[in-house]
Amino acid sequence: MKKGFWVLLIVFSVLAGVTTVVLTDEKKVASKNYSDWDRDFAVADLNTIHKIFIANRDGNTVTLERSGKDWQYNGQYKAHPNSVSLILQMLETIEIRFIPTKAAAENAIKTLASHGIKVELYDSENNKLKAFYIGGVTPDERGTYMIMEGAEQPYVMHMPIWEGSLRTRFTKPQSDDWRDKLVFDYQPDEIVELSIEYPKQKKNSFILTKAEGEYSIKPLNELTPVIAKPINQAVVKTFLTKFKGIYAEAFENEHPKKELIRRQVPFCIMYFKTADGKEEEVRVHPKPELDYAGNPIAAADYQPFERYLIDRSNGDFMLVQHLQFGPMFWAYSSFFQ
Repeated sequence: MKKGFWVLLIVFSVLAGVTTVVLTDEKKVASKNYSDWDRDFAVADLNTIHKIFIANRDGNTVTLERSGKDWQYNGQYKAHPNSVSLILQMLETIEIRFIPTKAAAENAIKTLASHGIKVELYDSENNKLKAFYIGGVTPDERGTYMIMEGAEQPYVMHMPIWEGSLRTRFTKPQSDDWRDKLVFDYQPDEIVELSIEYPKQKKNSFILTKAEGEYSIKPLNELTPVIAKPINQAVVKTFLTKFKGIYAEAFENEHPKKELIRRQVPFCIMYFKTADGKEEEVRVHPKPELDYAGNPIAAADYQPFERYLIDRSNGDFMLVQHLQFGPMFWAYSSFFQ
């Protein structure tokens, strides 16, 4: 009896030991698998990312690259800070939500192959850090199918701090939507010449120049009487602060009537020259409000204009709000004591 008891005790002890070893090994395997390269989409240190390359199956590509404190879009324009921030936020916080079933994985791979967006990350030495593909969302729209380049297993990824498709952070309706919408960002002291012309209100047009720290103002039209009063220098400096941090609502480079609008007489023409020799001209066209049928409303019925279409000397056509541009529309007589 006692001998049988001890035999059973020894057997149970051995089995318990084997079970412990097996469970421990399974935990190690699970831990090892979870950190495998094929599901390691997150980037621990965002500072290592110097360039982000994005391409879709239609052949459209986007390159975002660090340039000092800012990012450049396609090597030509300043990138929209919010667009870059959303991508970096995803790369920092992305996690695996679950491993799809075999059937779901097969469908996901087909979708990734035909409609996937490829993302490549590079460091400052142009070494590739990661490359992966982004597909569609799960039926509940709380996860996004993704697969690492060279891998066979897709995963459903998400951000714990946000719900929705991760794909939208890498796509834009128009290419210009990747660009920063900044119009003016002049420091008052850097402007050495500024003219504002109102083609239909010539008496209000003026040119402002700076020499040896003092501002002078004269009418832009030779027939406008010169105001003999002293210039209020403090008022001039206040006026020049209106041209800092001004953003457009949207780019309108694909506007169907852009060339027609450009040929029309603008409401206002602004010209700037800075101390470093930079010159810029902006032509401001009122954007008529439309009635329920899409017809322009008579000017007298909706003054002041709510929006303007601006034609910049750099070639851009942009939509701006009166809330932003209205404070710049000063008249010649506004600067005198």
